[in-house]
Amino acid sequence: NNAIIVGSVTQFKPYPHLTLGIRLKMIDLRNGDLIWAFEQIWDCNDSTTKDRIRHYFRSKNQSGSDELNEQLIAKSSKKFVDFISFEIAQTLKTQH
Repeated sequence: NNAIIVGSVTQFKPYPHLTLGIRLKMIDLRNGDLIWAFEQIWDCNDSTTKDRIRHYFRSKNQSGSDELNEQLIAKSSKKFVDFISFEIAQTLKTQH
């Protein structure tokens, strides 16, 4: 398959808590068809996001307490983007 992923950041707020929104599309380069699309907003203050962060650290066998790991994600833009990248990759993994 020859495809390209295009997208944009739809929202970014570093304070009072990290919030990031992303919109992505995968386009088939042979015929221009949409293969996959994704749109999500992650908010470190949201309980669902916190639960998904816990799952992320468990899946990566990270040591330390969940509370410390959540705080690390909530304070570090790089760690937050790592978490979001993992989430996006999981959606692609389940599609193919």
